[in-house]
Amino acid sequence: MTPTVIEEIAVSRLIVRQKQVLLALFLLSVLAVHVLLSYGTASTRIPEQDEGFFASPAFTYITRGFFGTTAVEPQGGVAGKELAGIQQITYWCMPLDLFAEAAWSRIFGFGILQLRDLSIFWAVIVICCAYSLVWKLTNNHAIAVLSLALLAIDPAFGQLSNIGIMDSMCVALGYAGLTAYVWLRERRLSAAIAVGHTLVAASAFTHPNGIMPFVGLLILMFLLDRNRIRLPKLLLGAAPYLVGIAVYVSFILLHHPDYYLAQMGANSYQRFVSPLKALKAEIYVRYYVSGGWIFGLQAAHTTARLKVLILVSWFGAFAANLAIPSLRRAEGVTALLLLTGVYYFVLLFFNHKLAVYLLHVMPMFDAGIAVTMYWLWNNGRAGQGLAAAWLAGLLLIGLALPALRILHAGNPYREQYVPTVEFLKPRLGPDTVVIAPAGLGFGLGFNHVVHDESLGYYSRRRPPYIVRNADMEDAANDLAGGLRQSNRANPADIYRHIVTTLQNDYHKIFQCGEFKVFELNSGLPVLP
Repeated sequence: MTPTVIEEIAVSRLIVRQKQVLLALFLLSVLAVHVLLSYGTASTRIPEQDEGFFASPAFTYITRGFFGTTAVEPQGGVAGKELAGIQQITYWCMPLDLFAEAAWSRIFGFGILQLRDLSIFWAVIVICCAYSLVWKLTNNHAIAVLSLALLAIDPAFGQLSNIGIMDSMCVALGYAGLTAYVWLRERRLSAAIAVGHTLVAASAFTHPNGIMPFVGLLILMFLLDRNRIRLPKLLLGAAPYLVGIAVYVSFILLHHPDYYLAQMGANSYQRFVSPLKALKAEIYVRYYVSGGWIFGLQAAHTTARLKVLILVSWFGAFAANLAIPSLRRAEGVTALLLLTGVYYFVLLFFNHKLAVYLLHVMPMFDAGIAVTMYWLWNNGRAGQGLAAAWLAGLLLIGLALPALRILHAGNPYREQYVPTVEFLKPRLGPDTVVIAPAGLGFGLGFNHVVHDESLGYYSRRRPPYIVRNADMEDAANDLAGGLRQSNRANPADIYRHIVTTLQNDYHKIFQCGEFKVFELNSGLPVLP
């Protein structure tokens, strides 16, 4: 080769390296923006009751050496469920997240922000895996980069993935399993099956919603490798689940199997309903009651209502990709459509209508938006204008609204939660236990808190103090309105007990925001 040719090759390689560096810096910057926005909302939000429920076993393990959920009243403290033995051993949720929270807390300390940091860590894993999965399936790096950016700035993903519970970990392990499979399958199919199903099994042992990536991985195996997979490889894929089940069942049989049956039975009560009821609940409960604050459906301000564009974009892009033949037949889009449809089918008919469960399908929805935008951009000036306007709207919602909320919406954690803790904590003795939302365990210590929505209706507990907040009030209102059912008592009787207890046995001594503290009337004995 002549010197000129060698010089041209060197220059072209330098340009390629520079582009790679710029791309890496861009992707890291997008991830950094996600982390900053996510941490900004996480640091101002009051601890949720679910965060308290699932942090309590980690706290108990660190301080006392066993995984008991001491912050939950076993006798009907949560929706009237009888959770036998839950203060001794936790069976009402899958075990891996409890171990992860305990290990993380050992390293970084125990607290609500530390546990939310763990969820943010898992959310970053989700974003990276979704990017790699979309890139490999579509063989289109532009779509993959766009899907990463859309997911990273998706305010619904940001606000739900930083909650300090197991869902982000479950989603991350599931997408890691799908991603590992598609990247390893071409050269090492056996390794792809083994690694993919090991990660998906870990997702299932974090939360039962791991059924979604399990089915998703089977779909990818069928679409991509149905002619290469034989029985030995299927057995290889089954091995992680069989080993996990064997270990888990052996532990249960040695440690109160009756507690496992009671807790899992109570936690699955009314989880499966008729298809018509499931569809109605999907629309009203998931998007309005549970997710209204996420999607702007309960927003008081017009700017916050713009977040409904997230839902319009998700389902609009899915419909477009399904309806337009050139989109539907594009490389990888069939797989994305199938995965999205199957994930959503599970969410629709086989689960509680919690907004946080949408984390499983959000990466697919945002990838679908990226596919549609890319198609629009390559279909004339009108399409480019529409794609640019659409992207600008999502950027506005994803960046400006969370930033405004962080800067101007106040800090409920500092303004309401901390003063309540500071007021009540000096009044507690070493062995004092109060009825309070489980989230107060982060401030008072989980050894001082028991979450009992019925205020002792089942347990006959009468503590020196009762703390109420919006979650406890909502639970009581649901009982009054017949929206919350119990298989053990008449909801109206429980509601009357709550009202009578607060009116006759207690008096309010403190209120800060949504938190109210009630003290037992003098002359009445404390009933532990």
